[in-house]
Amino acid sequence: LRNDASPARGWTALPLLCAGPLLALAIAHDHDRLTWITAAAETAGFVVVAWEIVALVVRAPHDRMLLASRLGILLSTFNAAAALAVGAALADRGFRPLLGIPHDRAIGIHLNLAVLGWLTLLIVTVGRTLTPMLSLAPAAPRRRLPLEELVLTGGLWILVAGLALGARAPMIVGALLVVGAIVVFAVMTARIGRRHRMEGLEGPLTHVVTGMFFLGQAAILGIGMLFGLDASPARLTAYV
Repeated sequence: LRNDASPARGWTALPLLCAGPLLALAIAHDHDRLTWITAAAETAGFVVVAWEIVALVVRAPHDRMLLASRLGILLSTFNAAAALAVGAALADRGFRPLLGIPHDRAIGIHLNLAVLGWLTLLIVTVGRTLTPMLSLAPAAPRRRLPLEELVLTGGLWILVAGLALGARAPMIVGALLVVGAIVVFAVMTARIGRRHRMEGLEGPLTHVVTGMFFLGQAAILGIGMLFGLDASPARLTAYV
C-alpha cells in the first residue's frame, strides 16, 4: 500500500507477535496465566499492525490502482480480529459451550475465521495483483468490484452461521461459495503459470501454485465431511 509506514510501529509489533509459540505452548499445557499474558501480547501486536493497515487503506489515493483491493484488506483484518475474539472466548470458557455453541463447533468457527477469513482472503486479495507482477505475466483485468473477496467473505460468514446454528444447509452453501472464489483465483493462477515470461517458475508463483494444491486438498476433505464423511478428530486435523 505504501513504503513509508512507520518502522517504529513495526518493531513494536514484532516482539509482541512473536509470543505466538508461547501462546500455543500455554494452551497445550493448560497454563491459564501464561495463556492470558501471551494472548494479550498477541492482541496488542495485532492492534498495532491493524491500526497501521487501516490507516494506510483510508489514506491511499482513491484514483490510483493499488496492489490489493482496499475492501479485501479491510475484510481480512476484520476476520482476523473476529478470530482473535472467538479464540479469547474459547480460552475463557474452556470446554463449556460458547453462547450456546458446543465447544467443537466453536473451535471450527475460530479456525475457519483465521484460515479462510484472514489468511486465504489475504492471499486472494494480494495475489491477484502481486503474483502476475512478480512473474512478469499479463496483469489480471481490472474490476469494478472485488467480487472474489466479497464472495469468499460472504461464504465464510454463511459457513460460520451454519456452524453456530448446527445447520448443515448453510454450512454447505457457505463452503461452496468459498470454494468457488478460490477456484476463480486458482484459474487465474494457472493462466499466469502458462503465460509467465520467466525461465522456470519464479518463487512467488511457485508458492501460490503449491498453496492452491493444499487448499484443494482441504476443500475436498471439508466438503466431504459436510456431505456425510465422518468428521473424526484425525480428519479435522488434516483439514486444518
